[in-house]
Amino acid sequence: MRLTHLVLGCCIALTGCQSTQVTEATTQAAVSMSSIGDLEKSALKLNATQTVAITQATQRLVKGDIDSPVAAFSLPANRGSLEIKITSEMKDSVFAPSVLFIDQDGNEIEHYDFSAFEYKKPMLIYGDRMVAEFTFTPPINVGNRVDMILYTTADELQKTTDRIHPARAMAEGKGNYFPEAKDIPTPHVETGKLVVEVNSIGVLSPQPAAKTKAPKVEHAQPETQTFYHSAIQKAVQDGNIPKALGLLEEAKALNIEGAQEVFVKAVNAQ
Repeated sequence: MRLTHLVLGCCIALTGCQSTQVTEATTQAAVSMSSIGDLEKSALKLNATQTVAITQATQRLVKGDIDSPVAAFSLPANRGSLEIKITSEMKDSVFAPSVLFIDQDGNEIEHYDFSAFEYKKPMLIYGDRMVAEFTFTPPINVGNRVDMILYTTADELQKTTDRIHPARAMAEGKGNYFPEAKDIPTPHVETGKLVVEVNSIGVLSPQPAAKTKAPKVEHAQPETQTFYHSAIQKAVQDGNIPKALGLLEEAKALNIEGAQEVFVKAVNAQ
């Protein structure tokens, strides 16, 4: 377990060194919109990262149950499945996002509320943060793009999320225990900073049904081998060792050559 934590820590430390495009995006003045179609949307490039400041000057959506500042993005819908990671930075407060995917006709495709986000303790170059990671597969008939809307809700604004006390975080970092420093309730507010990362992972192969043994594969197709090699490397680079190990097991079950070597090299590279 300690070795896993060490490898994970190293991986997390280096994700900040990846060559990704990082931009800041806010609107010039607070404008309220009653239609999602009227929102100013930022085109997200694949395999890149965008940082978004949610401020009092951010555009606001007032529609149905939504009355919130929003960050709106346009995503390609013709590149297969997308691996999406959204981070909301925590300081004395935190923006508690809900995530809505809609098609160009305004129809909801998928929705995630704030329960999809998990608290992460500060580590190396990262502070306290709430993180959600999921795979989004655009429906075949939605055209070339879909929109992703990040907003908060009135219910979330009444809540708090605990973050670790800095003194206890420092003690734990030194291998000590400091129970006297209690967690700090952090209020949910309408402002904050979001980091959005979108990566293309192509078309996902269907998984075998539960309790059903997958048929033996003598030789995997080249595109399948490429998918697993890339996915394992990215999971390690993202510091998600459990995911990398899971992909490695799948690759071995599918008789994909070189998967073990890819995993080892990726870990050693961190």
